[in-house]
Amino acid sequence: MPPEGIPLQPKSELLTRQEIKHLASLFVQAGVEKIRLTGGEPLLRHDVVDIVSDMSQLLKQKQQQPNSNSSPSLPHVGMTTNAITLPRFLPDLVDAGLTHVNISLDTLNADRFQQLTRRPGLSKVLRALELASNMSSHLQVKLNCVVMRDFNVDELVDFCNLTLEYPNLDVRFIEWMPFADNGWNT
Repeated sequence: MPPEGIPLQPKSELLTRQEIKHLASLFVQAGVEKIRLTGGEPLLRHDVVDIVSDMSQLLKQKQQQPNSNSSPSLPHVGMTTNAITLPRFLPDLVDAGLTHVNISLDTLNADRFQQLTRRPGLSKVLRALELASNMSSHLQVKLNCVVMRDFNVDELVDFCNLTLEYPNLDVRFIEWMPFADNGWNT
């Protein structure tokens, strides 16, 4: 995150719950079977639990329609989050139909976490990871780690070892994408 932070979009520029539901219904009618809430931080929305419920219901309705080619499995409703506030919402999100959560975490070191995010909070994310992993009978949990040279390469084994503590956890290493002024210094 840049030192000056990231400006939030004015509420008037965000899609409303009804607009999200309408768009999702069009996607589901067109054959989409998986819905993932991402972008910015979904948990900043006051209506995120209701949105998850809406998405789950749309997918369930599609599966119940005659002549539906949808797979008979549970609806796939996912979310990508930094997980800072996930513990507060997690039980309600799962009850609403959340089936998959991707937690973005690029370091297991508290100082590096604060350097990267400009705020403390690693312990909150690790608590969210623990809570989500304990719900693995209802929730698929993945941890996304962006690998960054000279920042977290020395932690990759530690990330892999998380799967020993949480056997149902998938850890994914994501390539860092240089752009504009953040390119590799080689």
